[in-house]
Amino acid sequence: MNTLLIDIGNSRIKWTLASGDKLVSDVQSSEPAQFLQAMSAWAGGIRAPDRVRLVSVIEHSVISQVNDWVAEHWGVPVQRVRTPNSGHGGGVQIGYDRPEQLGADRWLAMVGARARNLLPACVIDAGSAITFDLINENAQHQGGLIMAGLLAQQAGLRAITPELPAVDFRPGQSASVENTPVFARNTRAALYSGGVHATAAALDALVCNANNAQQMTCQVVLTGGDAVEIAAAMRCESTIHPNLVLEGLAALS
Repeated sequence: MNTLLIDIGNSRIKWTLASGDKLVSDVQSSEPAQFLQAMSAWAGGIRAPDRVRLVSVIEHSVISQVNDWVAEHWGVPVQRVRTPNSGHGGGVQIGYDRPEQLGADRWLAMVGARARNLLPACVIDAGSAITFDLINENAQHQGGLIMAGLLAQQAGLRAITPELPAVDFRPGQSASVENTPVFARNTRAALYSGGVHATAAALDALVCNANNAQQMTCQVVLTGGDAVEIAAAMRCESTIHPNLVLEGLAALS
């Protein structure tokens, strides 16, 4: 069965095709405002899928737009995936007291890590928010935390000190971990270094805490738009899986 998978985030939307539990086409992405146009152009070159499965971290108008577009062009079912209230799904036992409060993207990232045989793991999703979830070797979620992402940190700082310059944390921009010293010599570089290195240091400390709690070395698995920059600044070894949430969607039965 071919499934169109859609991951609707705060600032980016990603989509791809899966056959069974495997991604079988290149992952596409766009900003929300351009999503329907981009997906329509992409969909013109594929056969209609058997179904559509999507996850969204927010209540977004794109969800209803997807439903309408799919009904008009393909007439196949659209399933919005949510965190299971039972606390168990995709082979993962959710550790929250109220499982439905855990973001579906966090749950699916853990499902994706399990599908890749990466447990026990510290699963870090570095997007608009940075989430950190600890999952043991038996796929039991041990809990997690949420912290501000790099752009959110900058936005908060500039809200109270608006004279500070804006910083672009995206890979390939002028600043990077490789060409920006930790102790910077200009304000823009200092903001970049402070955001990336402080975040990386916090995550390194959390990984150490996780290893101590589990009494074993957890794999550090990063995903999300800022994963590359943050991983480069972390001291602990890590792997980057940019499509982990989509892989979790594909792994659901």
